[in-house]
Amino acid sequence: MAMKCGCKGIRTCIRCEKRTGVLPKSYPSELQLHTSFVYCSKCNFAWEGWTLNVERTHQHSSISSIQVNGIFIKEDFISKHEEMELRKKIDSLPWVESQSGRWKQDFGPKVNFKKRKVRPEAFEGFPDFVCFILDRFKTVDKLLDFSPVELCHLQYDSDRGSSIDPHLDDCWLWGPRLATINLGCATVLTLTSVGDEQATLRVPLNPRSLIVLSDEARYRWPHCILREDVQGVRLALTFRELSAEFLDGGKFEDVGRQLLDRAKWVKTWC
Repeated sequence: MAMKCGCKGIRTCIRCEKRTGVLPKSYPSELQLHTSFVYCSKCNFAWEGWTLNVERTHQHSSISSIQVNGIFIKEDFISKHEEMELRKKIDSLPWVESQSGRWKQDFGPKVNFKKRKVRPEAFEGFPDFVCFILDRFKTVDKLLDFSPVELCHLQYDSDRGSSIDPHLDDCWLWGPRLATINLGCATVLTLTSVGDEQATLRVPLNPRSLIVLSDEARYRWPHCILREDVQGVRLALTFRELSAEFLDGGKFEDVGRQLLDRAKWVKTWC
């Protein structure tokens, strides 16, 4: 029996590559043609290089650096016990196969981004097991007024060759901050600049860390997860807030109010 997957178009995973003989796109070789930098959360600078040991040695070297606005990382945002309990509860829910070897679970409105249509009634509230995360967001200065209305779980597995291509998250519905908690194995978020002077920015993500993308990093640097940077199983919990068009005074404020009301609901999973 042929192995199935969720890949469409040019996107592939290990299963469909074996089935069709298609070779995977080699993003690392392309990206390394650009000047590359590794981000350090301790100093908020990115230092020239590709391998992650650059961040450990930059203070004792003369290598060049850049600074990209809008990257915030908080290590150990949740505890090991909380991570274990989260993964257990998440894995008890059904997964849907997505593209490029990813599996996903969505908690939020049904959205057609091409037609710009939103169905708020599809959002039945957040699962009860993330309530402590929503409360903890309020202890982070960067997220004091953060009111998410969508949660997406993405599971990456090296056995499936999971990855996600460079992209910018939608900015019609989703607002200025993307908050992601990294569970499971460590990985690297790779950002690429847009413009004449192309550069690659490598952001190490440790287990249980929180990363918030905003400003320049949110809107001007497409991000991806390379297949080569998934060694084991990695689980991303991404929370998204509303854009200005869906807040008071915006064109779709009525839809936004419905979503914000529904975000207060809690759905209990057995």
